[in-house]
Amino acid sequence: MRPFVSVLFLASVSLAAPASGQILVVGESPAAMCFQNAAAGRSDLRALDDCDRALETTSVRRRDRIATFINRGIILMYRGDSEGALVSYDRAEQMGAEEPASLALNRSSALIRLSRFSEAIEQTDIVIALNERNLAEAWLNRGVALEFMGDLEGAYRSYSRALELRPDWPMAQREVSRFTVESSR
Repeated sequence: MRPFVSVLFLASVSLAAPASGQILVVGESPAAMCFQNAAAGRSDLRALDDCDRALETTSVRRRDRIATFINRGIILMYRGDSEGALVSYDRAEQMGAEEPASLALNRSSALIRLSRFSEAIEQTDIVIALNERNLAEAWLNRGVALEFMGDLEGAYRSYSRALELRPDWPMAQREVSRFTVESSR
């Protein structure tokens, strides 16, 4: 089985929202339940327990264990535990996760929630440099971080880039529409 990564991080002016992208684990194992919980946006303790049971099981394959750490991080984000989410993402990376852009996007969302905006921008820049999927989300998260840092021009440019990449995305439309652009004389 090859895990499928579909990461979607939405940011708002207040803070980046939790991840809603997951790594697929098939079957009926605790690892598969962890994936299903992350995909469903669950944040209850049972959802987290499924992930922990999967990680305690020695028979879980390395690839599924990596996916479980990422899915666990997503559930922790839903629970509001951004520090815990970062620890899970780091564990996945240490084990050899093959999706550096997805991990960087996950991290950017957690770092925004922790008000660690410079670090969040570094993570979005990784996604942008890799030029993989989820570029619009990376640009949007970058805009959120820049706005919190007081760089309104940079935030507007980042939100606009997100909108260029996904013209039908309501979140990017909303962020761009909040700005009034005036020409300097």
